Amino acid sequence: MKPNKIAGHFFLLINQYPWLLRLVLAGFGVISSLAFAPYHLVFLLFPAFSFLIWFLDIQTKRISVFATIWWFGLGHFVFGNAWMANAILVRVDEFGWLYPIALFAPGAVLATLPALLGAVVWSRCKSPDIMVSVISVAFAWSLSEWLRCWLLTGYPWNLIGYVWSNYIPVLQSVNIIGVLGLGLLTLITAMLPVLFWSPTKKPVINLKNITFLAAVIFIWLGIVIYGVQRLHYFPTTYVPGILLRLVQPAISQQDKINPDNYQSNLNDYLRLTRNTSNFHQITHVIWPESSVSYDVERYPEVRQLLSSAVPEGGKLIFGANRLLWQGDQVIQAWNSLYVIDQLGYILARYDKTHLVPFGEYVPGRSWFPWLNKITPGTLDFSAGSGHVTLTLENDILPPFSPLICYEVIFPGQVKSYTDGPTWLLNITNDGWFGLSSGPYQHFAMAKTRAVEEGIPLIRVAATGISGVVDPYGRILALIPLNQVGVVDAPLPKPHPTRTWYSKFGNSTFLVLLGMLAIFLVWSRVTTRREPKG
Repeated sequence: MKPNKIAGHFFLLINQYPWLLRLVLAGFGVISSLAFAPYHLVFLLFPAFSFLIWFLDIQTKRISVFATIWWFGLGHFVFGNAWMANAILVRVDEFGWLYPIALFAPGAVLATLPALLGAVVWSRCKSPDIMVSVISVAFAWSLSEWLRCWLLTGYPWNLIGYVWSNYIPVLQSVNIIGVLGLGLLTLITAMLPVLFWSPTKKPVINLKNITFLAAVIFIWLGIVIYGVQRLHYFPTTYVPGILLRLVQPAISQQDKINPDNYQSNLNDYLRLTRNTSNFHQITHVIWPESSVSYDVERYPEVRQLLSSAVPEGGKLIFGANRLLWQGDQVIQAWNSLYVIDQLGYILARYDKTHLVPFGEYVPGRSWFPWLNKITPGTLDFSAGSGHVTLTLENDILPPFSPLICYEVIFPGQVKSYTDGPTWLLNITNDGWFGLSSGPYQHFAMAKTRAVEEGIPLIRVAATGISGVVDPYGRILALIPLNQVGVVDAPLPKPHPTRTWYSKFGNSTFLVLLGMLAIFLVWSRVTTRREPKG
């Protein structure tokens, strides 16, 4: 029996046993997610998505197409988002029973959108031409990623383009096509093997497929050459006179949320900040999200204590909750970033705009009043009024866009476009997720924003990963995950001109997606016109 006949029987056999088919599909979904940080095994996308196409090719009903993509997506999203469930373990006595739900429910929900779109597009555009199948899956998955940036407040975690976060020359392309555009090209490339081999059909090697392969290879060569040249001609340059101190205390989340530890935690920040001989050289100190557990606006003595961490003539930037009191009761809260000077005066403030569902607020609380956040307290946080550019008067620090926690993962939504910043500041607390893939993926996404926007990124995390990234994605300073550390670093300058992406956002990606839609419509029309029999 010929090899491809054996493979064909194997695929058809698996397809006859639903439980086995689901297990295999979920397994290949898991394999595909190993392309993301911290593994960076991009080559695994080829077998994963090729097998998805081959299994789709033997489905005859729309519901079976939906199920095929959904089970693949379940493995892909559950493994890629498994770090979420670690947050439950911080308060395991109260929420431990939710662990299986937190592990599987997000993946099940996230898999539904590409499965729905894939089932519709595949069934409407099904064609004997395997290239149409490739374009159908790439179109549906990429469209679902774009929608995921917006639907239900948005959750664009692990978009396919992020698999290149560790490959800096390739990553340069996002300053034109964005991470969504890079992901679209990556998906098409990952499915190219199906053009030339199928376990259930005769090999299809024709001029059209060879031309398509050559065109994709040519595009990738262009991307790599462009990236290498860009990195060569644009070395890192720095803003003169600025030396930032990034402080990462690596305090466990259990210790952080314990009120008995508030003062000792703050003392750790103060000790790490000042306990070096070159403190006088620092111009600005940056602490992570929620680093101060006290209400700094209500208690001036706290600000006075914080002022000891401010270098002479410098500033301290830190995260703390802003609270609105009515008597002795807090009636409203914001997750905020503050800037104070050496006298303890508050110079600037930013309230987080994009809140985390079930972490900072409960969606639909009026309908489900019995639900609660997994974070301490029953009061939901309020959202800020939108992204701002903070400019400090009489200060040498250039204007910057503050981003708290996962606000940095939203492509095209990380700054005010009326008064553009020259750098991004992301303060975060990934301590909820422990030693998992989450902080690595979060850092990879933050790094991608710097390349897209062409401006440097400073990231300070409570437990890591903290670092300095230039506008080309080069990591200039780093404090690894779960390590206590302080790093002093100058502030990189932005790219000399605005990037294409910073001007037009995801428009280029949407044009590419529109071109694929036109191709699919054209292929459907021409297939209908072909004589039958």
